[in-house]
Amino acid sequence: MPVLRGLFLLTVVFNILGHTYVMYNDLFFFKYSSLLNYYIYMQQFSFTILANGSNGMENYFFIAGFLTTFVRWRTAAIKPRIDFLKLLVKPYIRMSLFQLLSIALFLLLPLIGYGPFWDDFVGPYLKNCRERWWTNLFYIQNYWASEDACLYHTWLMAAIMQLYVVSALVIWLLIKRPNLGMALIIMMVVCGMAFVGSTVFVKKLPGALSLYLLDAISGPKMWNSLFIQTFDHIGPFCIGLVTGYVIAKYKESLKFKGVTVVVLWCISLASVLAVMCGLYEYRYGNMKMDSSLSILYAMLNRNVYAIFLAWLLIACNTNNA
Repeated sequence: MPVLRGLFLLTVVFNILGHTYVMYNDLFFFKYSSLLNYYIYMQQFSFTILANGSNGMENYFFIAGFLTTFVRWRTAAIKPRIDFLKLLVKPYIRMSLFQLLSIALFLLLPLIGYGPFWDDFVGPYLKNCRERWWTNLFYIQNYWASEDACLYHTWLMAAIMQLYVVSALVIWLLIKRPNLGMALIIMMVVCGMAFVGSTVFVKKLPGALSLYLLDAISGPKMWNSLFIQTFDHIGPFCIGLVTGYVIAKYKESLKFKGVTVVVLWCISLASVLAVMCGLYEYRYGNMKMDSSLSILYAMLNRNVYAIFLAWLLIACNTNNA
């Protein structure tokens, strides 16, 4: 599917660009002009998308959910079935082999490297992998704080693998009892939103993992308590499940009138712009989001973004893009 390949490519490019600005090397700012240019760019409207770029990670969850159902219903002549080998075992082996190889190479680094800053930059990560490499095999590393996890960036793999396990029940119900399957998906989305809202309320977190709302304390706290947790991304994954199911099973019957297409595009574009650019007024850091607004935004922003992706794929597959 060309649109899916394009979406994945843009996701990877945006991911690299976003991390370039968010996870910068402090040594870069030894040059004053670099620090000044960075600060000036942060005030520009175009930086808003990067400042709130954590939503771009939902592309991975949406695509994972989409492919989970799409590949099982895309051929009408073949009755869909649950193939646990393809659904769970195959992705587990594929992701585990790469992680084990990375961990093995990482643990060999002390044999080829040393220096005055070695213990500061590499030492803690080596210690984590020596002590907790096994968490990566069970895909539970996202339940450890990033500073204690082995290859902390693999939290994404852990969350997706956990959602694959849950999706086995969803697929079984969609095959046997489609209505119950859809009800379970809705319940999962609602429960995910409830967990997000309660976490933001109890731990007094900002409404989004945005550079405009975070500081040295709230940033790591929100990352560990919310962003790397599976429940924060279950909504986009479930929306991907529904989108893949609908496109694969009902593509030929999805007909939209011209006015309907225009309205849906306007609503979807307005919604995604509100999510990605709505925090621009907070760019100076002197405004605090109200607690109720923080909870509401945290509960909705990722799901609204995923609904935009759903309409994008539906529109492209029905020649309405």
